[in-house]
Amino acid sequence: MVCIFLPGRSFIIPVVIKIIFLFNLFFIVNHINFNAINPSTFNEKPIKMTAENIYLLRWSAILILTGGILFWIGAGWPPYKQWMTADTKEYLSIISSHKTAWYIIHGFFVLGVVVSLLGLQNLSNTLMLLGGNKLLSSILSTGYIVGSVFWLLNIAFRLTVTLWAGQQFATSQQIPESFQTWMDWSNLIFAIYMVLAYVSIACLGFVFKELAIIPAWGSWFCIIFGLSGIIGYMIQFPLFAPPLMIHLPMMILGILILIKIP
Repeated sequence: MVCIFLPGRSFIIPVVIKIIFLFNLFFIVNHINFNAINPSTFNEKPIKMTAENIYLLRWSAILILTGGILFWIGAGWPPYKQWMTADTKEYLSIISSHKTAWYIIHGFFVLGVVVSLLGLQNLSNTLMLLGGNKLLSSILSTGYIVGSVFWLLNIAFRLTVTLWAGQQFATSQQIPESFQTWMDWSNLIFAIYMVLAYVSIACLGFVFKELAIIPAWGSWFCIIFGLSGIIGYMIQFPLFAPPLMIHLPMMILGILILIKIP
């Protein structure tokens, strides 16, 4: 099976982590079901937009959209084969031969996530000001903040340990013995980022569904995509494996906000 963004040995999230995230998923769904029973707390709320709220929403959308574009530029920067190979030797060989491109790719990755984080943080605060669900707004904000820390740790690993291993392989044609252990650690923190990001997307959809700022289909897209991503990533469904997929619903959301907000 092709290994996207997770080269080397197939990685399975430990059972304990799966249980933790499934518990979080159950909590979110249970919370929404409770609200569905009580229409006074989940029905679309009348919103009085102020000039300040409009300003904050538009800039949140711009930041989220910009962050997604930056990330996708990094994902599309050549060479591409390192993302599609399951052969660790080939992976390291490609990286050692394209060091400059490797730095450029991850520069865009860092900018993309940081800019998106700023947009989501601002958006979460704005949604709470508009009367959005404070619990879910806090979860989406905190989840992506914590996830981004793990993402940046993963980037640091790629720009140090992975480059070192690539140089060692280019010199001796041998993979350092400790590299696979470090790869397992890197894959773990990568997985934590992915699942937390999908949790944030699902929460974002639920909050927007309540406030009805964007078309209902946009809210439901985030809800379904986020919840599917949590499960899909844990069972290693290929669609939800690349981190660029995290930014797809965010960019759609940003576009919808810019279209709907005067």
